[in-house]
Amino acid sequence: MVQTGLIFGLLLGAVLQDWHFNFARQIHNGLTKQSGNGLLSLIVIIVVESAIVAALLLAGVLTIPANPDYAPAATIVGSLLFGLGMWLAHGCIVDNFVQVGNGDLNGLLALLAFTLTLVYYNWGVLSDRLGALNSEQVSDDLFHGRITGFLLCLGILAVITVAWLVWARKQVGWRALVAPLLIGLLAGGAFLANALAHSFGGFAIAGPLLSWYGFIKGHGAGIALCWGMYFTAGITIGAFLVALVKRQFQRRPLTIINLISSIVAGVLMGVGTGLSKGTLTSNGLVYTALFSVQGWLALVFIIVGYSLADWLAHRIKK
Repeated sequence: MVQTGLIFGLLLGAVLQDWHFNFARQIHNGLTKQSGNGLLSLIVIIVVESAIVAALLLAGVLTIPANPDYAPAATIVGSLLFGLGMWLAHGCIVDNFVQVGNGDLNGLLALLAFTLTLVYYNWGVLSDRLGALNSEQVSDDLFHGRITGFLLCLGILAVITVAWLVWARKQVGWRALVAPLLIGLLAGGAFLANALAHSFGGFAIAGPLLSWYGFIKGHGAGIALCWGMYFTAGITIGAFLVALVKRQFQRRPLTIINLISSIVAGVLMGVGTGLSKGTLTSNGLVYTALFSVQGWLALVFIIVGYSLADWLAHRIKK
C-alpha cells in the first residue's frame, strides 16, 4: 500500500501545476490584499483536511498518537527562518518540487540545498550549535487527543471559514477555491492511505527527502521505499506531466543572483525545518489540521518570517 504515495503525489503535483497554486503566493496575496484571500485558501485546506481526519477518528480507522513535546523557541526561530527562505525561493519545498517539474532549475537548487542542510542538521553539526533553542520543552496539549475537543476546534474553525467566505465571496470567486478544496481532500485522504499502509501521518516532505538521500548514497541498501518517498517523487512527476501536456513550462533564468538566492533559501528552510521539526506542509497544513499547538505556532511565524522578508525587500528597493 505504500505505493499509494505515488498516486497522491501525482495528483497533488498535477493540481498545483494545473491551477498554478503556489503556497508562498497564497501567503503573499493574503498579506498584500485587504481581503486576505490567499490566507483563506490555506484555511480552507486545513478545514477540509480536519473534517476528513475527524470522520476517520469517529469511524475508528485512525488513532492520533500523543503529540511529542516541543520547544517554542526553536519552533518560532525555525519558522521565521523557513518563512525567510520561502520568500527567497518563491515557494515552499512543495512549490520547489513543482518548479522542478516545470523545468525551473532554481527550484532544484533550493531542494538540493534544503536536503543537504537537513542532513548536516541531523548529523549534529548544526543541531549541536543550535541546541540551546531546544532546551525548554513544553507539552503539546491543545485537545489531549479527545475527539470532543477535536470536533470543537474543527467547528470553530469551520464557522470562521464560512463567515470569511461569505464576506469575501465577491473578491474570491468560487473558482479560486477549487484548488484548495482538492488539496484539502488529498491531504485528508493521505491520512487514510497511511493508515492502510500501517503508519500514521499525512503529507510529509523532510523525512522522505532524508530517506531519499540515504537511499541514493547507499545505492538502495538497507532502505525500503516508504509512502513519503513515493509521494515526494510523485509531486514532481505529476507537475511535469501536466506541464508537458499543457505546455506550461515556466523557467526562471539561472542567473548568479537567482543561483545564490536559491541556495541560501534552501539552507534557511533546511535549518528552519530542523529547528521547528517540520516544513510549511507538515507543520502548517498537517499539524494544524490535527490542532497541534506546535503546528499553529509554526504557521503563524512562517507567515511572519515571509512578511518580514517582503517588508525588508521593499525597504531596500526604496
